[in-house]
Amino acid sequence: IVGTPTEARWPGWSQLPNVSSMMLKFQKTPHNNLRAHLYQTHQSTCSAACYDLLEGLLHLDPAQRLSASAALKHEWFRETPAMTSPDRFPELPARKHH
Repeated sequence: IVGTPTEARWPGWSQLPNVSSMMLKFQKTPHNNLRAHLYQTHQSTCSAACYDLLEGLLHLDPAQRLSASAALKHEWFRETPAMTSPDRFPELPARKHH
């Protein structure tokens, strides 16, 4: 979904242990077709802010990936309609574990 790592997208990745042998096993895929993939597989109607958040969380380069605290401050959480408060979630019957 986010493509195969490259030095341009993740500086230093090729220096990680076992990268050269690992890359022989993977088909190279283009960078970030997340929106197209989600739309094709789920007819996703995510907003631009939603895609931005997902792309930030799924960024290959850890130095550029959103931290949890930055993600919680993302504009997507302030979009309307607002999320439902957990106290308004329906109560579901408990499942019996076998």
